Amino acid sequence: MPIKIPAFSAKTCTLSIFTAMLMIPILPTQSSAQLFPGLQVSLKFPPVEDLGAPTRTSGAGSRGPACGNENFNAELMTTSSDEIKIPLTALTPENNVLTTVALDPTVYVYIPQAVDKQAEFRLIDIQSEKVVYKTIFPLVNTPGIVTINIPKTVKIKARNTYQWQVLIICSPEDREADKVVEGWLLRTPLTSVQEARIKLAKEDSLEQARLYSEYGIWNEAMMIIDQLRESNPQANLEWVELLSSVKLEHLAKIPDSDCCQVSSSPATP
Repeated sequence: MPIKIPAFSAKTCTLSIFTAMLMIPILPTQSSAQLFPGLQVSLKFPPVEDLGAPTRTSGAGSRGPACGNENFNAELMTTSSDEIKIPLTALTPENNVLTTVALDPTVYVYIPQAVDKQAEFRLIDIQSEKVVYKTIFPLVNTPGIVTINIPKTVKIKARNTYQWQVLIICSPEDREADKVVEGWLLRTPLTSVQEARIKLAKEDSLEQARLYSEYGIWNEAMMIIDQLRESNPQANLEWVELLSSVKLEHLAKIPDSDCCQVSSSPATP
């Protein structure tokens, strides 16, 4: 004698399956961040090893006395809206090593208020102790983030460590009075798998920036987000998250300094 299944059991089973389907969370894939602007891409930079690079603020990098000029704060500091003084600071990971895959990376530095001053950028090959590139650029009275682009003609070698310096020239007659912030630069090639994943992502996109950050490549992650944040509100959020992940959240709301962008120029050994 066949067993009869009550009608309500079949309905209950169908309802349970339908309810379970509704309860299954829809998880975003890597590409969904591009399809749905409301989804946030995590741009936390991974922890980095201390390789012995100098500190990323001007405190330990200064040489000689302070500027001693009423138009240029003696401690090279300015006060933000929340009354926190911000010194001359490199926008780099906590170990102050700027990692990149590019032949023409960009150095980001916060420069406080300066009037009628100049700054010098130097790139030094640590192994040969030679200056492989240098350029001088003017500063104005507006605090902001200055970007310094290293030209491809410098021919940065892969896996070779370089030292970069930004020197604020307090007195052209006394260069020992310069205020200095410095760090290291390391060109790190990607693996074939990493390259393939980045190529699959939309060029100069949030997802591409996330991948660079995941692989520990600071320069490319910074540049992409910086370029996007003017027109993309989500990129602004990612910019804050990226800087906060390396304890530079106090610089997240400071604008780029349009006056002092240092573009590529011929190498000057």
